[in-house]
Amino acid sequence: MPTKKTRNNEPKVLTRYSKKQFDLIDKLTAVFVIIGALLASAFGSDQYHLLMITFVFLTICIALFDLFRHINHRKRWYFFSLLVLVSAISCGIWEIQHRHQTNKPSKELEPITAVGHLKPLPKTKAVTPLVKPDISLRIVNPQAMSIVVVNDSKAIIRDARYSFIVWNLEADKADSFPIIDRTADWIRPTEFIYPESFLSPAQISSFVKNGDRLIGIADAGCPDCLRTKSYWVYLIHGQGGWFAESPENKYPNIRQVSKLIPQIRKNPESFFRDIPQDARIPIATDYP
Repeated sequence: MPTKKTRNNEPKVLTRYSKKQFDLIDKLTAVFVIIGALLASAFGSDQYHLLMITFVFLTICIALFDLFRHINHRKRWYFFSLLVLVSAISCGIWEIQHRHQTNKPSKELEPITAVGHLKPLPKTKAVTPLVKPDISLRIVNPQAMSIVVVNDSKAIIRDARYSFIVWNLEADKADSFPIIDRTADWIRPTEFIYPESFLSPAQISSFVKNGDRLIGIADAGCPDCLRTKSYWVYLIHGQGGWFAESPENKYPNIRQVSKLIPQIRKNPESFFRDIPQDARIPIATDYP
């Protein structure tokens, strides 16, 4: 390549490109480097790999062309062509390896049951809720008032206790008959204690005649039962009557009822006016 002397007697290489052209090449190199870096950092998905490689390849070409601008023109193009070829082959190999890695089947992960990859917990048996016993009473037999203790639950009732007190409204006195107070060691689920007649003792039956109006209070409970239940009873002996369960936590007061017997004798229906008709269970002849 021809040369010429400068003022400082230093040889200057004559090239086919002007200084403005080389400055333009430097600017293009910088621009493509920035674009390639942005693509490499912002787009890592497969659809942008080829575009990113293209910009990087152009950047390398322009950078190499600017690097060898002071070498002999023919040799420069030889070196430039060789480096471009090596760069293209390197980019192609990289792209092939990248596609091969992305196409590999990924190992299936074990299902995540809680936090992280934990082994599933062993299956446990379902815990059935604790069933509490439920006790109740029935009044049967208008001819001889009898009490039945019933287990209405699917649990065994243990240490049951029930009582029954009766007043005769036709008697001159306000005293009640002797109180029935009984216990039961246990009652199986859905079973009952056979009816026990309140009027069976001779000392009681002798004081009751057909047509006498009788009122009574009965209650039943056990240590593990849902709650203690109490009942109002009204019976016309030999004819019929009804019984009704009292609302929860509103148990009849025996002492107050004893004091009110003279008033109840005059008008029993007025005394029981707070008990709805649909809550009054007729007294059956037998149970069940």
